[in-house]
Amino acid sequence: HIRTVTFALADGASFSNEGRGYVLRRILRRAVRFGKKIGIQGSFMYELVETVSEIMKDYYAYLPEKVSYISQLVKIEEEKFHSTLADGEKMLSEMLEKNSSGIIEGKDAFKLYDTYGFPFELTVEIASEKGIQVDEEGFHVAMSRQREMAKNARGKVESMGSQNAELM
Repeated sequence: HIRTVTFALADGASFSNEGRGYVLRRILRRAVRFGKKIGIQGSFMYELVETVSEIMKDYYAYLPEKVSYISQLVKIEEEKFHSTLADGEKMLSEMLEKNSSGIIEGKDAFKLYDTYGFPFELTVEIASEKGIQVDEEGFHVAMSRQREMAKNARGKVESMGSQNAELM
């Protein structure tokens, strides 16, 4: 995981919510979560960037000069994720404790995602570990509604802007 993240960041990728940046974020977050499951507390992945560079420097001479920058990006992303995990896991834990149906409703999974930035995939993974399913279709319906509302809101803002321009 850290090798993939290190090389992708060295090649100019960045963490984001879309495309390869989203995949990169998922790779890092998955590794952090597994680290946490085996008892590693706090950020640790950023410390491994230098090790990757040391091992691979004979083949990729440009890596050592980017270690500090990449380590900083990884550390920031890890810290954000730890915060997201703490908030989201607390809320998800409450949902799981109160759950009697064996299924987390899609709207609840979406609330975790939309309000706390808690990844849907992680909700599914944690719920699955407890033998509980997540209503994926309901999640996507809630996501579609949110996108439609955002699209309509943008349209109104653009409309107001064009009306104001006509008055000038």
